[in-house]
Amino acid sequence: MNKLIVFSIYLLTSLTIFTSCGADEEIELERSYLSVEDHLSSGDCDKALSKMLSMKEQSGDPTYYKLLASSYACKAGFSVTEFFLNEITKITTGADLLSSMTTFTMAQAMTDIDDLSYYYLGEAIEVLTYSGGMGPATKDPSAALREATFGSYGAADINSFLMYMLFVRNGMSMAFFGNSDALGSKGAGTIGTNECLFAYSFYGDVDLDAYIQAGGVTGACDDGADTGSVDLTNGDSSLHLERACAMVTDFNNLLDVLENISLGDITDVDLSTFLADISAVRQDFVDNVITPKGFSNSLVTVKNQTQCVTDFTGSELQIAYYMAALFETLHSR
Repeated sequence: MNKLIVFSIYLLTSLTIFTSCGADEEIELERSYLSVEDHLSSGDCDKALSKMLSMKEQSGDPTYYKLLASSYACKAGFSVTEFFLNEITKITTGADLLSSMTTFTMAQAMTDIDDLSYYYLGEAIEVLTYSGGMGPATKDPSAALREATFGSYGAADINSFLMYMLFVRNGMSMAFFGNSDALGSKGAGTIGTNECLFAYSFYGDVDLDAYIQAGGVTGACDDGADTGSVDLTNGDSSLHLERACAMVTDFNNLLDVLENISLGDITDVDLSTFLADISAVRQDFVDNVITPKGFSNSLVTVKNQTQCVTDFTGSELQIAYYMAALFETLHSR
């Protein structure tokens, strides 16, 4: 038989086999997704998560990341439906907007640093945050990278889900480390006796101490004698940088999503004003602290917790300023 004919038959046969295998893999993947959705619908979080973790990562497939994040969120006890029904309307704008987020049900339920809901929600957030990869220079994930990976439609779906979870995770951090009560008042809770997230007087920085004492802008955290959360300190009372960076990157990621999503689609809360209020406080921090003190501009852009720890090891004072200027100021109820 002519060698060319033999080769053509071989090529066609190979293509048919490969096409068939590809189709079979797609069918199996869809079956796996449906199985996970069934587990989630029935509330079997463990089976859903186990199924997702047994699968190979499907890069570029938004369904994979949404289902993996949903499985972790299920373990955390987070539900988008529940968030819309009972939580989103608690969010307010203005000087105490972070205080309003501490009144979320999951935020009020957190009484221990090892809270599993806090952990699993963090895992769900990480899945979606890094689903579009990281910037080659900054090592930061971003809403822009997710759009480049999934397209505008796929990214909008992921970023919306991510935003809801970031609202709750930030609320949990502020409630726990800020010792907040059911009304969102910092320092009035029963988790500890602290009035601040951190005892800023540890650094002996005159300008930082003066900021905490200035005009009540930081609420109950109003002087150098005030104490901070024991869970945000190391054994020597210095700042626990890993946990502080987790808070910083959670907040920066929330702002990144808010700045890159269509806020008009969400009518339950005025997110445009919410974003504008935060942006004003952040810009004040840039203009009056970062620039004159020569601090790193990445303070307000870093979205990778590991990179944050790397960049600010030895410069923890800069993180303390961030916390005072943004967290204490916006959690001032």
